[in-house]
Amino acid sequence: MEVPSSDPVARYRRSIGWVASAVSGRAGCSKWRSRRFRQIDPAASTARDRLFAHPLAQSAGLLDLWQQAGLDDVELGSLTIRMEYGDFEDYWDPLLAGQGPVGAYVKGLEPALRERVKERVRAAYCSGSSDGPRSMTATAWAVRGIVP
Repeated sequence: MEVPSSDPVARYRRSIGWVASAVSGRAGCSKWRSRRFRQIDPAASTARDRLFAHPLAQSAGLLDLWQQAGLDDVELGSLTIRMEYGDFEDYWDPLLAGQGPVGAYVKGLEPALRERVKERVRAAYCSGSSDGPRSMTATAWAVRGIVP
């Protein structure tokens, strides 16, 4: 059977029989951070809304994708991970490198605006305490299905 190249799931399902995936639950993961961005840069709201309105940023969108791919017994769940940071710079540096959608936003800012955003995010990171280790959680939507 020839697998159509336009089916993003089909090329994997033929060889393993089941498929699983996870997509960052962006709406929860970076909510506190994006709030700080919007306080300084109103354009951040547009970028945030574009991300969170994407169907895969919502539980039903990922579920629908797998069902439309023709998988059986599709199940949706969530995965929560804990992220450990040694200090604020450990948290901030990946954003400066453009990591993820939020990092792309940060990297694209003019230097003066980026510095204002950084200071606001640092204040939230520290929350009145000294800089140092922090533990944060992030949640991803997870879905799995069986190839018929």
